Amino acid sequence: MARRAAARARDDGFADFAARHLLIRDKTGGIVPLKLNAVQRLVHARIVDQRARTGRVRMLVLKARQPGVSTYVEGRFYWLVTRSKGVRAFILTHLRDATEAIFGMVERFHDGNPAEDKPHVGASNAKELYFDETDSGYRVGTAGSRAIGRGYTIQFFHGSEVAHWPNGGAFPAVAHENALDKLTMMVQELSGRLTRSLRFPVSDPVSLSAVTPNAESRANRYLAFDADGAPVATAGPAGDSSIPVSPFMETMLDDPDAATARATLGLGAAAVLGVAAGGSGGLLRADGDASSLVGVWTTGDIKATLRAAAPAGWLMLNGDSIGSAASAADRADDALEPLFTALWDDLADMEAPISGGRGASAAAERAQETQVRMGIGERV
Repeated sequence: MARRAAARARDDGFADFAARHLLIRDKTGGIVPLKLNAVQRLVHARIVDQRARTGRVRMLVLKARQPGVSTYVEGRFYWLVTRSKGVRAFILTHLRDATEAIFGMVERFHDGNPAEDKPHVGASNAKELYFDETDSGYRVGTAGSRAIGRGYTIQFFHGSEVAHWPNGGAFPAVAHENALDKLTMMVQELSGRLTRSLRFPVSDPVSLSAVTPNAESRANRYLAFDADGAPVATAGPAGDSSIPVSPFMETMLDDPDAATARATLGLGAAAVLGVAAGGSGGLLRADGDASSLVGVWTTGDIKATLRAAAPAGWLMLNGDSIGSAASAADRADDALEPLFTALWDDLADMEAPISGGRGASAAAERAQETQVRMGIGERV
């Protein structure tokens, strides 16, 4: 790589041009040819190599005091401008004295250049050399002016001592406020997204990874957490050691249908039934034994509702009377026998008045077409 860069550097031609055409003032005050020193040769090789690879040059140089980098750049720019048409070089320095010193260096380059290689100067002042025959120019300026460089199309630019450039003028209040408003909105949006995101508490170890498995690993799987609390992808069914449920629920998750799930829960063949002749309604076992159905509505139960009409299997608690189909009750229906019996057996006359007074049994009362009045609505 170094050999290729060196070869390209030799083909560039600037080093030879500088030694034969450009004069500089050395540290002793003498005027001598610009022969590249070690630092300048290194910069030169990097520039030529980058230009050969990319077609352009972009360099940031962190340097010690006065190794000759600025001298190299100004000499190279002079070489490029005087051999090209319609191009401009612009040098921006940090101080007026530095600007004057650099322009003095450029003037020395031009004055020392042999006549046969020296382009005609159409205009010259304290900050610019303009070569009218090639429409090219070389200008210098001092950082600090907001208008510096405006209206000047630049092909070659050198920013000297950039760290020491002054601020470029006032910071407009409108720009300031707009920038802060935009930043505030960005922070608010980010805060909202974070609030709605799944996050680990700050008390968790910093070593705990919050990165989920990749798309291929988590496709068609559930998000779960391993023993350390890190996210994992699990298939879900029993046998997966990372499934986040109890062993009992694992037996539920692998049940193929509702009947198997009811068997796992110990409900047997229980089913939801409506009011039927001779039946009590509600959730009953197929054999009619409801003793094991803890927590299921049974005949005589009461619940609150906002409905205007009773759903199937229920009666509104509106003071209506019930009785057999042959009775004169508000709800004359033989299917209501279980409720009639429950009210007769479990409630006093004050709570469920019986027409004609209470007889020997609920069955006897129904046979005599007796009615019982509901004070409040109940399960039938």
